[in-house]
This record gives sequence, C-alpha cells and structure tokens, in this order.
Amino acid sequence: MPGCARSRRRLLRHGLVLTGFGLLAGCGVLPPQGQPTTRVLRIGHLARQDWPPARRQGFQQGLLDRGYVEGENIVVEWRWAERTEQLDELAAELVGLRVDLIVAASTLAIQAAMRATDRIPIVMAASGDPVGIGLVTSLGRPGGNVTGLSTLAVGLSAKRVEIFKETIPGMSRLGILWDPASLDKEKDLRESESAAQRLGVLPFALEIGDARDIERLSDAIARERLDAIMTLMDSHPVQVAETAGQAGVPSMCEARGFTMVGGLMSYGPNPFIWYGRAVEFIDKIAKGAKPADLPVEQPTDVELVINMQTARALGLSIPPSILAQAAELLQ
Repeated sequence: MPGCARSRRRLLRHGLVLTGFGLLAGCGVLPPQGQPTTRVLRIGHLARQDWPPARRQGFQQGLLDRGYVEGENIVVEWRWAERTEQLDELAAELVGLRVDLIVAASTLAIQAAMRATDRIPIVMAASGDPVGIGLVTSLGRPGGNVTGLSTLAVGLSAKRVEIFKETIPGMSRLGILWDPASLDKEKDLRESESAAQRLGVLPFALEIGDARDIERLSDAIARERLDAIMTLMDSHPVQVAETAGQAGVPSMCEARGFTMVGGLMSYGPNPFIWYGRAVEFIDKIAKGAKPADLPVEQPTDVELVINMQTARALGLSIPPSILAQAAELLQ
C-alpha cells in the first residue's frame, strides 16, 4: 500500500509519537507486538486574530492537563481570521485537511464551521445563546454535530450593569457596544438595556462591526454625553479600552482580558479556566462520545476583576462594597 508507506515516512520524519486513539486511519498500521494500537488526534482551531491571549493559554493548558501534547499525541491546526469574512474560507480549509474535530472560539466561528461541515464534530469554545440562534436544538441534548460551552447565564448581563452602577453612582447615560453580526449578543443587549432602565440609567446601543466603527467611538461618546461604556463584544478589546480611557469614561466587559489591556472592570467566567474546559469535550468525543449527546455547559462561577491603575487614571474611588467582591485587583 504505497499511500500507507508514505504516511509512515511522513509521521517518522516529523517525529510524531503515535499515542492514544486506535488504528492510523485507513492504513492498517500495526504497532510492535505488545504495544497499544494508536494514532495522533488532529483538531482544527478557528478564531479571530484578536482572540484574547488568556483564552488561548487556557485552552493550551487544558490540553496539557488532560495529557495532550502538541506534536506528540495531538496536532492543532491553528487558523486565525483577521476579518470576519475570512472565517468561512478558513473553516473550509480545516475541513479539507480532514481534521477529526473543530474547536470554534466564537459564535461567528461556530457558524462558519457549521456551514463548512455537518459531519465533523464541532466544539464551541464560547457561544452566547446557542439555542436561540439555532446552533443546537437544546442545551441538554444538542443534536447534530455541535456541542460545547455557552457563556450565556440568566441574569449575568443585568448583574454586570448593577455592579457598574454601584461603582459609578452618578452614571446616568450608558453606552452599550455590540456587534449586530453576533446574533447571540442581542439577548445580552436587551437584558443590559432593561437593567439600566430599572436603575434609572439611559442606555445607548452603539453598533460596532469593525475597526472603522471603533475609530468613530470617541465621537459617539461625546455626542451622546456618555458617562460610561459597557462592551458586549470579544473583539477589539485594546481599541475599546484605549478609546474609553482617552475619552475619560469608565469601561466594563465580560472578559478579564479586557481589564488586562486597560479596561476598568470585567465580570464573567475566568477565560483561562473556561476555555480549558473545552478540552473535556474534545477528550470525550475522541473517546467515542457523540456531540449530539453531550450537554452544553454554562458558567457557574464568575469573577469580578478591577484594573486599579485605570481607576486611578480616571480619578475613580472604587466603593469598598465592590472591592470586597473582586476576585482580583490589577495594579
């Protein structure tokens, strides 16, 4: 079998250790007597280029924690899109590489992967409202080839607004940044708007699609006389934090990575831990579980992180009641 011989030579040339998952697909390569029959797991990872570093680090640590070592028993095909429009092309590329599984790191990436294949298992590293926008049939029994993690938790967006208002009692006009292309964020937007109105704060939804919209953000802050900004987006964290800081307004986000690049506060799941949990789905699927039968997981532990350096630059005094809730104070 010439093809199998070439496959063996290729694996040996790259120094790949065959450990973990049954016969090398299609070649019938038998190991020496007494050793387990194994092969390398090949997965594709699809995300935007501006994916926060803590998420990638958490994912890689999750692999190590469960015994997966890149270049030994697992190969990760990393694909990073500079623009949303590239996600479809990169998803198709991963399917063409015949990966065993695709990890998609945002709702837009998940949708691109779903358009590319209905056969290869897809693990959601993060999604907002997977049932509401049709990624899965239900959280308990997803159906199809998609399962994984959802960042949507009932009341989390409202709680974020409540914390922000307690931190800034004089806040009366709140800008809420969101990307209309991320359909799962609409529920977060509505929940945030309702919470703001309940607290006597006037919300302004500001659509941010790409970097050009960020360039106009400072004008919107001045025009609407905004006291603070809350972003529902994972993208453009550095630009949003910098624009808010230059405008002299506090900013808040779900992800701790936002505070690490200068945002004032974040309230949500720890991405380092949360994205590491995606590996649990990879492991179960690699061992034979079907995505359709693996319930989607939602966050149970959330954390408040505050950038004290940003607070000082804005001249803010954080109330003791808020400081007491913080999991971490970045100095």
